[in-house]
Amino acid sequence: MEVLKNFSFVKKATQISNAKADLIEDIKDAVEELKLVREGKLEARNAEDLINEL
Repeated sequence: MEVLKNFSFVKKATQISNAKADLIEDIKDAVEELKLVREGKLEARNAEDLINEL
């Protein structure tokens, strides 16, 4: 946090909650997984299977 405050272009820096940090990490993982599917390195799941899993 102190490092961010040292940059002149950072106007306001606040810490995020653990829940938000977890959400951001999950989104990053999902985007990375999507990239792998598009590259053909990972097989996508059927949407029906995903819904049934929930």
